[in-house]
Amino acid sequence: MSNIFKAFPFAQPHRITQAWGANPDYYEQFGLLGHDGVDLVPENYTGTAEVYACHDGEVIENAWQDNLGNYVKLEGEGYHTIYAHLRQSKVNVGDVLAAGDELGIMGSTRNSTGDHLHLTIRIYPFDRADGWQGFSDPTWELSQIDGDKLPCIYGPHVMDRGEGYRSALEKLNPSVILLLHPQVDDIAKLRQWCPQAVIVGRMYRSDGEYSGDIIGDPVAAAQKYNQLVLETPWWDQVDYVQTNNEVSQQPHWVEGEPPTELERLSIYSLEWMKLADQAGYKCAILAFSVGNPDVKDVEDVDEAMYAWKQVYPAIEYAEDHEHVVLIHEYGASLYDREDSLWHPAAEWYIKRLEEQVLPRLPYKTVKFVAGEYGWDWLIFNQKGGWLHELGPATAQQAVDQLAAMSIETQRWRSRILGYSIFCVGPGGGWESYDIGRDARGGRPLWLLADWYESLVPEPPEPPEPPIGGDMIPEVYDIQGVKQDWDWLVARYGPLEYVPAPVVDGEKYFRLMRVQATIGPANLKVRTLAEDGAPTQRNVTLHWDGADYHDTGCATMYDNHFIVQMTDSQGYTGFGMGSGAYYWPEDPPTKIGPHASWVCSSLKSDALNGIGMLSGTNHEGILDLVFQIVTQEPDYESLEEAMKGEADKRQCISLNPGAALQKQIYADGFVPVENEFDMIWDDQRYMVQKAENLSTGEARAYHCPYGVWFPVEYFVY
Repeated sequence: MSNIFKAFPFAQPHRITQAWGANPDYYEQFGLLGHDGVDLVPENYTGTAEVYACHDGEVIENAWQDNLGNYVKLEGEGYHTIYAHLRQSKVNVGDVLAAGDELGIMGSTRNSTGDHLHLTIRIYPFDRADGWQGFSDPTWELSQIDGDKLPCIYGPHVMDRGEGYRSALEKLNPSVILLLHPQVDDIAKLRQWCPQAVIVGRMYRSDGEYSGDIIGDPVAAAQKYNQLVLETPWWDQVDYVQTNNEVSQQPHWVEGEPPTELERLSIYSLEWMKLADQAGYKCAILAFSVGNPDVKDVEDVDEAMYAWKQVYPAIEYAEDHEHVVLIHEYGASLYDREDSLWHPAAEWYIKRLEEQVLPRLPYKTVKFVAGEYGWDWLIFNQKGGWLHELGPATAQQAVDQLAAMSIETQRWRSRILGYSIFCVGPGGGWESYDIGRDARGGRPLWLLADWYESLVPEPPEPPEPPIGGDMIPEVYDIQGVKQDWDWLVARYGPLEYVPAPVVDGEKYFRLMRVQATIGPANLKVRTLAEDGAPTQRNVTLHWDGADYHDTGCATMYDNHFIVQMTDSQGYTGFGMGSGAYYWPEDPPTKIGPHASWVCSSLKSDALNGIGMLSGTNHEGILDLVFQIVTQEPDYESLEEAMKGEADKRQCISLNPGAALQKQIYADGFVPVENEFDMIWDDQRYMVQKAENLSTGEARAYHCPYGVWFPVEYFVY
């Protein structure tokens, strides 16, 4: 299980200059509840910054918009991201990008007060009428880049002491565990076994007691249950406390009088969270049963969310004060045992939160926990869990259904902390739900742990070695004395310098310096920006097909390459084991087994033949410096130089046959910027600014996009 973002949008560390949801008063004019993304700027920004794709995907839009300026929309599996206010886009619609591929240059086009990247994400499905135009906060995805494997999105809903489940839970590494009336010792063990798990402790009281108190006097109920929580020995040992469960869920008045059941639940939850904040613990509120509250299957957001809106005050407070909302989701089928968890007949329940509620909910940073999840034939008024007669035929089939469902739920991880599968160790007639029970060929909890353990990141594709070019880097010996390439080859054999195949004006990573070292068996590589400042980039150590890859080099994997990012000072290092030695002959004929270059959207020089001389104290070519440079043209005449430099500086593309430019020239004007398209009141226009060289008058010529007639203008 991995984060959907796999690469940072900049080569250097970034800072957030405007967070998600900021400045609501300003964004109200755009019909938004606040800033609908995050604004990012690289640290130590010097005027130019390449923007990189955060994930794999296809470019589905590459356009100009009145607020976003130049932007790129990149679609992944079940979501898309937008990179806005670009100075320049470097992709086209239909391009397929890998995470880390360059897609543009950061800028400040249109509604912007300075150079920055506006980054945002839409998770499918989305609803543009949610107050955020369907966007979600990408901050969590950014925070998980380069992190370890994420915990399993599934965990158990534990109803007994859990003593016999250690091996499964340690392997499962769940993201969330729900404990019914836990004991302090239970919590301590789970913290040890599952250090990354969020633990929710449920304080059990009968449904009738909770319901009667909340509906009767929600404020008094909050005071009562807060006091009871504080009397438990475990209230400060869990991450969240749950009290009520599946009560007071109807959007109707009580005995014909307001407020409704849901409004009373909201009042109770709001008052309880305030008391909890004073006491120092956090709450898991609402605890709705499967299918509740009602969501109408209509397009209008207010009408669809008519019941949920009654608890908006509690959800808003939870978002602002870091409490969570707890819900239950189940699936079942009367038709197909293999698809029982997510069969179309049950999708209205098992995907209620993800596909009906979250896309419409205006609170985009509040966190949810699925406190109960899995199979439940009570949907069809037939009590039974995965062991129901219509349930999965085998325990493995049950886990396969959960694994398939995880593909749907992964993209919601920034909003949903995890799913607690009901249940482990039940009694009182709930035995058919027990995923810890050995039945139908296995125990689902253990099989689920095996499935999670099997999820390893796919090995990356080896980077393609550079080819072509003709420039030679500077060479230095062990003492730092400058030498030439002939000295290098005579000492260390016929190393291959492979310059990047670049054209005039193209930026690339040039190998500026190679130096021999002696001592530690480490290859040191540094990457620098154009101005000589450090820049963080991926660098590879590569030995595909090397003669010595089976002799124990500490860095050697089966795929024969490593990719590492340089640090904030531009450095990275690779340990060189015994397989990194090579044995020069007289005359030298054999090169070392390793190659290295910079892996980025910019092309890069490479050095092949890196290694250490046998019989020395790790002597070799083990210190490399790469720097971004621009390939300068090699002009042969003044005419060629002037034409070439003029071409590089051309800022307007002339097309006298185009509708706008044809009218501009007919009116005695000249264009002063490239034409662009924009949308106003759902109408798309092509626009171009022009000036009269004699009078200085400026006009904004425009015409309907795709029709090109009539051509009209506004005078400045």
